[in-house]
Amino acid sequence: MTDSDKIQLSFSVMEECETLQHICDNWIEKEEIEGYSFENDYIYKCLTSGDLPPIANVTKEAYQLLSVYSIETNELVGFTDIYFGYPDELTAWISILIITKEHRNKGFAQEVISLLSTRCKKEGFKKLGIGIYLNNWRALRFWTKAGFNTITGIKGEKDFNADSFARIMLEKMI
Repeated sequence: MTDSDKIQLSFSVMEECETLQHICDNWIEKEEIEGYSFENDYIYKCLTSGDLPPIANVTKEAYQLLSVYSIETNELVGFTDIYFGYPDELTAWISILIITKEHRNKGFAQEVISLLSTRCKKEGFKKLGIGIYLNNWRALRFWTKAGFNTITGIKGEKDFNADSFARIMLEKMI
């Protein structure tokens, strides 16, 4: 689909399902950050039904799961997804971006954002959007450094306590 000097971003396929699910299962901080773990069939559901936003007239055709490969090693190092047209028709929404722990801090995630930004801009989108759990400091630093600096909303549980979670929605103009 799209390449840079560091990564190849390609449409995920069923043959990658087990490896992609393994990447999910190895994100051990997820439950602490978000309050729940990945479902055992998360990737399978993404490939077959999509991880679709909670909007009317949602379509799987507007959703893509994308695998991230290292150009240097041809190794699957992570994945992301994108939904075109959420929360509005000018925005493409990234609901997840995971790079394996051993491949972090090598510029792969920044390359993903750059490739997605270029692609979405060519397709007529004006913004990229994301949601981040507020206690995910590593992600907050990454996304704000990547230019996601406009707050579009904050969602959280009604009762605040040590076990409650909240997300901040950010966007970046492209």
